[in-house]
Amino acid sequence: MEKLRLLDSIDGSEALSESEAETEGEAVSGSPDVAAIDVEKYQVAEVKDGLQKLTVTMDDSGFSPALLVVQKDIDMIIGFKPENLNESYNFVIFSEYNGVLDIGSGQMETPLLSPAEDFTFVSYPTLSPGYVRVVDALMSIDVEEIKKEVAAYDFSQSNPLAGGASCH
Repeated sequence: MEKLRLLDSIDGSEALSESEAETEGEAVSGSPDVAAIDVEKYQVAEVKDGLQKLTVTMDDSGFSPALLVVQKDIDMIIGFKPENLNESYNFVIFSEYNGVLDIGSGQMETPLLSPAEDFTFVSYPTLSPGYVRVVDALMSIDVEEIKKEVAAYDFSQSNPLAGGASCH
C-alpha cells in the first residue's frame, strides 16, 4: 500500500530549516493576507463500494472544494487535480498524518485513509488550507453548522509551518 511521504523530506532532500518554518509560521498566524479555509466550496462524500473518493482541484487561488465532509471509519482517497499551477505549488501537506503528497512529481492522490477524526491539508509553499470534517453519519449532517465551525477553526493548530508547539 502506498504511504504519504514523511514531512521531514518536503523538498526532496531536507526539511525546512527552523528559521524558514518560523518565517512561514509568522505569515500564517500574523498576516491578514493568509487564505482562510473557503467553506463555501465544499463536498460531501458519497460512499460507493465501501469507499469514499473525493476530488479536489488545485490552482493558484487554493483548493476547490476546500472543505470535505466524510464518514468516520470508511476508507477514503482524496485525488488532487492541478489546474494552471505555477512551479511553486508542489506539495500538499497532511500534518495530522505526518505526510506529504508531491504533486510536482505526479503523486496526485492520497493512499487509502481510514478517517477517525477531522484533519487538515495545506499547499506548500503557498499555504492554501483545506479541511476534512469527519462525521458519524453522512445522512444526518448540518452543512451550515459544519461550515460555521470550520470557518472558526484556528488553522495554526495543525499547520506544521505556523510556529505552534515545538520540540526545540
